[in-house]
Amino acid sequence: LDALHAMAKGRDHELRVNITDWTDNETWAEWKEFSVAGEDHFYRLKVNRYTSISQAGDALKWHNGMKFSTPDRDNDALMGGHCAKRNHGGWWYRGYRGCYQAHPTGRYQQDPRPPPKGTSINNRNFDLGPVLVWQNWRGENYYPKSLFLMFRPSVI
Repeated sequence: LDALHAMAKGRDHELRVNITDWTDNETWAEWKEFSVAGEDHFYRLKVNRYTSISQAGDALKWHNGMKFSTPDRDNDALMGGHCAKRNHGGWWYRGYRGCYQAHPTGRYQQDPRPPPKGTSINNRNFDLGPVLVWQNWRGENYYPKSLFLMFRPSVI
């Protein structure tokens, strides 16, 4: 996170997320403003100016402004719970009405079949564990094959 903050500070950056499904169809989402604050501000995420021609939907708006949580540092808003521990890794978890709408730090799911019947956003976030998720693309019960987050200095 220190390296990410160092690379993205001092200049405007944009973020792009590329997503692939199990039949190798691709989609993407893009924001014209992206930054990660330093350690003194708990690596707070900033993603703004979602590009309306993006195809995947803005699953990061749920995480915008959140502090980074890890299993040993609970910075989410979940009262009485700990999203990073429950999902076995770090992310800008929200914690209010579910831990995430995007979860690119989840484990790679090797089985593309749908999740078990009765799975919902609430129990998926906690019971099925840390799989890749981008809810705004194909809904909360679809797990992509891959998610790539890339950032670069703004070109405008």
